[in-house]
Formats: sequence, structure tokens, C-alpha cells
Amino acid sequence: MRNNPFKVLYIGLGISLLLMLIGFLMSDVPHAQLSEAAARSARLVYFGARGLFILGFLGVLYTLYRFNKEFRNVSNKASESIQNAMVASTAIPQITPICDALKPMMRSYEKLAQNQREKVDEFRMMMSRYEQIFASIPDPVFMINTAAKIQLANKAAVQLFDLPSDLDTQVFSAYLRNSQIQTFIEGLLASNAPMEAKEVQYFVHPNTEPLTLILQGVALGMPYGALVAVNDVTRIRKMEKFQRQFVSNVSHELKTPLTVLISATENLQEDTETMSDSAAHFVEVLARNAHRMNAIIDDLLFLSRIENTLDTQSLAKENFRVEKLLKDAVQQCDTVIQNSHMHVQLDVAEGLMLNAVYSLVLQAVVNLLTNAVRYSAPETSILCSAQADEHHIYLRVKDHGMGIPSEHLSHIFTRFYRVDKSRSRQTGGTGLGLAIVKHICYVHGGRVSVQSKVGEGTEFELIFPR
Repeated sequence: MRNNPFKVLYIGLGISLLLMLIGFLMSDVPHAQLSEAAARSARLVYFGARGLFILGFLGVLYTLYRFNKEFRNVSNKASESIQNAMVASTAIPQITPICDALKPMMRSYEKLAQNQREKVDEFRMMMSRYEQIFASIPDPVFMINTAAKIQLANKAAVQLFDLPSDLDTQVFSAYLRNSQIQTFIEGLLASNAPMEAKEVQYFVHPNTEPLTLILQGVALGMPYGALVAVNDVTRIRKMEKFQRQFVSNVSHELKTPLTVLISATENLQEDTETMSDSAAHFVEVLARNAHRMNAIIDDLLFLSRIENTLDTQSLAKENFRVEKLLKDAVQQCDTVIQNSHMHVQLDVAEGLMLNAVYSLVLQAVVNLLTNAVRYSAPETSILCSAQADEHHIYLRVKDHGMGIPSEHLSHIFTRFYRVDKSRSRQTGGTGLGLAIVKHICYVHGGRVSVQSKVGEGTEFELIFPR
């Protein structure tokens, strides 16, 4: 609709004096002029509001930009602080954020960096201590990872196996060129469990005598692999061999004159009726001790043969019934058992078989039975039993005698060791019976154990592999 140019807007204003209306002031404004002024005002308000909105939006964007920049700066400096905490010689920087809202977060970052520093320092101290201990071990020790590479080795291992500085470049078989060592390590990594110690022969150079090494290992699990410790027992084995040869030679040399002495004393014993009582007594003492000495030499020679068998590892094994073995052992000890009025009980798993040298195992059981009779009270019982599991066969001899004090248990398998020396001599013991038992088990790859309580009795257990 078009505006009428003749339309006029009248505006009136009353004039008063002392609260009395005295007149009117009138003015007229053309309608077109008024409409144009209103349009200009509307346009001014619209563009002003739009400009204020744009300025406010830009202000918000600028504020967000500054906050993001400050947050990035704080995060970078905090990350740098935590990384610097990994280096003991680097100080943790102090960060001052421009925004007060970020100060609590920065304090948390600084506290986290400080805790990290303390843990890293503690870890470094622990690792330094472990490295010192590892380096100071006199025996060769090395660690193999699951990739079959030597990851760590001490100085003794480097010298023994001539290991290079870059250990983790090749598998261990490239450095340890010995089939026995390789088999041991492969079994250790595959089983992921501790393995029994293994004695091996290792040639450092082709034209030299081999070293005798004992390998011991423990599996560390994934992903660490295994730790192997090596003990060089070459000198010990040489000394043991020399000792065995010496004992064997001396025993053989003593055997001939001792046989003559026994024959002479037996001849004298036939004429004791013509001797005085004191002379007859001395002849009896001489004969008894000569026979005891002969028994000792026989045991020494027997022990020497077992130890020589240990060197050659040539055992003539056979399969036999364990029940028959125990019955034969009881029969051999029947005289001393009857004289002591004792009873032997047998408890053997039906059909149990053992692969071993029959005569040696029989001798071991006889020695244990003889000891059980000697150190038990008359008219008591002895139990001989045999059981088996998946991997081992167990032969046990249990008595109800005086028992063995705990402080002697770790020594009773030593040669000539006696718990009660006077009783052993009275009963005719040589002090070598248990040493023989131990070596018989050892040459078969087994072991012997003992449990005892004073006043209740003793149980010996022979353990043989199946």
C-alpha cells in the first residue's frame, strides 16, 4: 500500500504553571518522514545486533583458541616433566599455567612426575645391585630367552664359552657347540620347569682334556626364557679319581698280608687249650679285629669297583621282580635276624619290575637290613616295602629302633661316619655300609633319603628311575 504524502502526525504537549494548564504546544510531522526514520532505526538495530553477535562469536573462538593453546602447552610440559623424571640427573621443571583453572591439573602432573622419578631411581638402584651381584658370581651364569638366544652372561660364562659381545644376534647353539649342553637347554626351554642337574663333558679345544661341568637350570617363563648356571668340577673329579685309585691300590696291597694274618690267628685259635687264659684272650681279640679289618678292606674294594663303574658308565642291567629281590635280601640276613629274634614284613606292589644291576641293588638292601637289625631292639619288626609311580620305584626299609639324631642325618652316608662309634664296633660295622648304598643308587641315576626320629625308628628310601 502506497504512503499518502498528505498524511500528517500531530504531536501535542501540554504546558502547565503551578499545576495549572495554561496552554498547548502543537507540532506536526509528515507521515512519510516518520516512516523513513523508523526504517533507518530498524536497519541500525539489525546491523548492530548482527555485528555484536559476530564480535561475541569471534570472542568465544579466541577464548577457546587461547585455552586450547594453553592446555597443549601444559600437556607438553607435563609430558616433558614425566620424561625428564626418567633421567636421574635432570631436574623436573616447574610449570606456571596462565589459566588458574589449569593449576590443579599441573600440580597433579608434577606429583605424578615426582612419583615416577622416585620409582625410576629405586628401579635403577635395584638393577645396579643385581648387575653387581650377577657380575660377582664366580661360576658361569647366562640367561637364554625364548628365541633361544643368549640374552645375558657374566664374565665367567664369557670366558668359559668364548662368547662375543653381541650375544643376541644368533641362537645359543652357534656358541655352545656341545650336544649335551644343547640338549639340556632345549629341554629346559621346552619343559618350562626346573631340571635336575646334569654332568657333561665339554671340550674347550679339540686337543685338550675335557672339562667336567655340572649344569643347573631354572625356567623363568614367558617371555624371559631360562637361567643356566654352570659349575666346573673338573679338579674335584680328578681328585676323586685319584682318591679312588689310591684306596683301591692300598686295599689290594693290604689284602695279602691280612689274609696271612687271619690264617695265622686261626691256627693259633686251634691251640688255645694249651695257652694261658690271657694268651687265649689276646688271640681271640687278634682274630676278631683281623676279620673286622678284612671286612673293611672288602667294603673298600667293593666301593672302589662301584665308583669305577661310575666312570665307565657300563652297567649290566637286567629286568627283575622286586619281590624276589627283597626275599633274597631277607634270606641273606636270616642269621642275624633270627639271632635278634626279629621279624621282617614284606609289602610289595604286585608284578613290580626294576631295571638295574641285581647284585648291586641286592647289596644295598642287605646293608640297610643289617643296619636295621643292629640298631633295633630285639623282638621288634622291620618293614621292607616297594611301591612305584609313573617315573620312579621306591624301596623302603623301616625299623622301630633307637632312631638317629637330626644333627647326624646329613653325615651318615659319609665313609666311616658313625653315630654311635662304640656300638658300631661291638656289632661289627665297618662304617662303609651306607656309603656303599649311596653309590649304588647314584650309579643307577637314583638317590637315597632317610627319615628318623629318636626313640621311634628310622626309614631309608632307595629311589630308582623306571
